[in-house]
Amino acid sequence: MPHLRLEYSTNIKEALDSKELFSACHHILVDTANADLFRCQSRAIPHDLFHIGDGAMEEAFIYLEVLLLEGRSLAQLEKMEAEILNVLESYFSRSIQELNLQIAVRVVEFSPSHYLKKEFK
Repeated sequence: MPHLRLEYSTNIKEALDSKELFSACHHILVDTANADLFRCQSRAIPHDLFHIGDGAMEEAFIYLEVLLLEGRSLAQLEKMEAEILNVLESYFSRSIQELNLQIAVRVVEFSPSHYLKKEFK
């Protein structure tokens, strides 16, 4: 824990390098939310089928959901959100220039009693 789930419309202009992008996000989680780097898990989900507004092909989205166990202060969460948003804006700068791009970051905190995990080595 934490888990990052990046969803995006496939009309973005950047070729997604998930290692580069997720590494930057993982380090933000370590620095701002005291996350354990080796517990961070991320995945990217492209969406070929999407409809934004009137359906124009210039409409695009980036949506990053961060799932965390509760226990961080509001200030920590706000700093984490802002820094992740800055990384996304920088990474997707070409899409920002060429498309009508919406970027959203959503943080979801939940109780450890609602999370069960087993590790096998």
